[in-house]
Amino acid sequence: MVSILDVVGEKARKEHEREPTLDERADRIFPAVDITLEFAGYAWVIDQFAYEGTFLFSGQQGLGKRKTTCLVPLAVAGIIRFAGITVSTPRNVLYVTEDVFQVNLILAALQEEHRFTQEDLDGSFHVRQSTSQSAYMIATEFAPFARTLEREILTPTGRDYTPPLTILDTLSAAVSMKSENDNSEAARNVALLREAFNDMLWMTGHTPKATRGKVAEDQTTRGASAFEANTQGTFYLGHVEGTHDRVLVAGKRRDQGTLKEILITSELKQHDVPNKYGFVEPLWYVLPRLEPGDPESRKALAVAQSRQVSTQRCIDDQNAVYAVVDALSPATKEDVLKATVTRSGKNTKGHNVISKDRARVAFEALVVQLKLAQAGPKQGANHTWETVDLG
Repeated sequence: MVSILDVVGEKARKEHEREPTLDERADRIFPAVDITLEFAGYAWVIDQFAYEGTFLFSGQQGLGKRKTTCLVPLAVAGIIRFAGITVSTPRNVLYVTEDVFQVNLILAALQEEHRFTQEDLDGSFHVRQSTSQSAYMIATEFAPFARTLEREILTPTGRDYTPPLTILDTLSAAVSMKSENDNSEAARNVALLREAFNDMLWMTGHTPKATRGKVAEDQTTRGASAFEANTQGTFYLGHVEGTHDRVLVAGKRRDQGTLKEILITSELKQHDVPNKYGFVEPLWYVLPRLEPGDPESRKALAVAQSRQVSTQRCIDDQNAVYAVVDALSPATKEDVLKATVTRSGKNTKGHNVISKDRARVAFEALVVQLKLAQAGPKQGANHTWETVDLG
């Protein structure tokens, strides 16, 4: 007599042994998706700024804590409110950081101003200590837990669920790599993490030292180009010229969001607090404030600052050349240029503070301004120069 278990087992065996169809084989490579002829809007994480996807946030190495100071307020923007920065679909956040102390300090500073409670954070903002792990281990051992943190929300169409957001701050501290410059390894790791976290992932990185001092829009992420190419968007944290403020701007951007950048201002504050052993000591900390940035005003300010710096540099160069001519008078032009370069000294990188080309430009400007005049001949020289009495 054939039992029901035998029938089921035989059916399963045949299903397992049969050749997959062409559709099934194709789905293993590129899964089929539904298409629709209806318009759909972006699913925003931060309204009009960052949508659901995998994004890379980069900044100069000296701005490491500033990236955290920017990302933590963004991560809890569904709990607290910043004017002009809204979150219509709040979600649970899993924040993986190499500096838990810094995250706690930022949260304490935000709580002091925005008056949220520990209960507001419980269940919606989870902090984990970063340890260096392979992308495979993160994908198989950690991501399954992250996917359980869906959040139920009320929408105009009823109840729905938002997927959790995982933040790796920083990518280099969380994901071990043989070489961050290896495009193949970078692309493989990013693809693995994107799939594991269902494309709900923010990662932070650094910009190259070579781009230090450039405006945020001209930055790139340090390491393999695949880090930028294989994510859905990049954001860069940079300086605002002439201020202590920072600005978070989009690099590669595929959406049509109207919030183009976020300005991060900060207030330095101090409290006397006990440490773990009970000793009271002064603690300095930064209270971050986020607000919509104004790209046009910021760029205009940067241009004005650049012109001001350039003008002052020209004045300083001319003063240096004038002092040399006054000291050596009469002197040949070549003597003046060499002496100006020598007397200006070296900067911290060992380069001349005033190059010979800059000294030549300053010299010629002084001649046009009639501040230098030709003097009597000097042996071996057609012309020598002296300062003009401006009194």
